[in-house]
Amino acid sequence: MAARRGLLELVAFQRVGTAVVLRRWVWLGFALALVPSLAACGISAEGECGFCADATAPTDGAQLADVPIDVPAFAQDSGAADSKTGAPDTTQDSAIQDSAMAPVDSSPPPADAPPPVDTGCSSAAQCLGGYACVAGVCTTDCSASSPCHGGCCDGTQCQPGQGDTQCGGSGGMCADCRSSGELCSNYACAPCSNALTCGTGCCQGGSCVGGADQGACGTNGMACTSCGGAQPVCDNGACVACAQSSDCAGGVCCVASSNTCAAANDAMHCGTSCANCTMSGAGAACVAGQCGCGGNMDCMGPSANGNACVNGNCGCNGAMDCSPGETCDTGTHQCSQANCSATDLCNGCCDGQSNCHMGTSDMHCGVVGLACLACQNPTPHCHSGVCGQ
Repeated sequence: MAARRGLLELVAFQRVGTAVVLRRWVWLGFALALVPSLAACGISAEGECGFCADATAPTDGAQLADVPIDVPAFAQDSGAADSKTGAPDTTQDSAIQDSAMAPVDSSPPPADAPPPVDTGCSSAAQCLGGYACVAGVCTTDCSASSPCHGGCCDGTQCQPGQGDTQCGGSGGMCADCRSSGELCSNYACAPCSNALTCGTGCCQGGSCVGGADQGACGTNGMACTSCGGAQPVCDNGACVACAQSSDCAGGVCCVASSNTCAAANDAMHCGTSCANCTMSGAGAACVAGQCGCGGNMDCMGPSANGNACVNGNCGCNGAMDCSPGETCDTGTHQCSQANCSATDLCNGCCDGQSNCHMGTSDMHCGVVGLACLACQNPTPHCHSGVCGQ
């Protein structure tokens, strides 16, 4: 087998850090030279191996150990033997491993180490907008000696500085523009105008006013108007003919719904109060500047105090002049919800506690002048004030 040398398979490991590089070198000539040897050893087609024809051929690889093999240089770096001791040289590998496995120093600083220095602030300019620098700390608290960074200081707190009563943008004390009738515009007090309107009232000569005076009447912050002529009165920021009857000439009342003067002698505009008599309990007619009645027809309305006209006012002379369930006081001629008695006649029936009922329920059934009955079998139901089936 001296003419046929095989090259053993070489595995070289080179460790770089924790990585392992595997290199395998296989000689093609070894594979080609091995084929005749396999045939000489009697390998059959079935893969069975017999005895080699050359009895001197090595069988355990002992002689192959003496065969010189060229090993690439890069495969000799790791694990090379020390030239003096013969021991593997692990200096490089150990250094790499020691560096990778070195523990992180997490120990606390010495007890006597100085703490971090917090310089804080020395002026409001070093704070955020809307903050002041007080005793080296940024805060919303402020004063005349500790101004804000932007906006203004109301005396205790930093403000945006765009309100009419808290106006300013330099960080100093806020100005009350309203005290001078002005408005806050771009962080400064400015007179009102059509472009810069007042929030309420009206604008008169560059100043915001209430808007309720005859000479300066207005609302919604617009320009004021001077009332006169047919509309001499300022009412709720508008010039009108009247706001009350005293604004009208004698015998004329002020209609509140339209702020106009009207004759004070009809049912819809009666007296100096311009009352609507159709909604009055005294009667639907205007009599001598007062709501009342001229006859029973003026007492048919739902608001009347009774269906009978008594002495110019709606009232009652008997129980039937009142609504069902009410009593008629024959002394005052007025209908009410008072308890029924000999003088307070009930339009319905009166129960044992002197309560007046309409007299149409099963529990309180009856007619005018009679006591209420509780309907029971065989007549359990009330029909027109009478119990029946």
